Amino acid sequence: MISFLKKLVVVFGLLSFLTLAVTGFVPYFFFGGAVTGYWLIIHVTAGGFFSACAAGLAVLYAERNLFGSGGITARLCFWIVVVLSLVVILSVLLSMFKLFGTDWQKMLLQTHLYGTMALSLFVIVYLYFLAKSKTAQTPTK
Repeated sequence: MISFLKKLVVVFGLLSFLTLAVTGFVPYFFFGGAVTGYWLIIHVTAGGFFSACAAGLAVLYAERNLFGSGGITARLCFWIVVVLSLVVILSVLLSMFKLFGTDWQKMLLQTHLYGTMALSLFVIVYLYFLAKSKTAQTPTK
């Protein structure tokens, strides 16, 4: 049951991450502006799924990625992804509160933007390390 749950969280996590990347980066880089309209609705909806999956991945895979013996690079990458996910989620949530003035809201949205760029990079690197370790474990014929 846990194995199925892990696979389900990974699949939904990756799908929501890809949806967020497309709906966040395409309007920003190709249309030169903020995410609005249907792009924003899809982006916010996928953000909820991503938040739940990020928490699930952190809990379900934390023990596997404890620092100790073995390769440290994939484990370090995993924890950087967890921390960056938290930064990205909190920066956009905090920017919605009236507690912060306009300057702080702009700073939080910039943190969200640059945090997602760093998160995307580390997710790609982490997936590379996972694929590399899977091919190393696969027996050759």
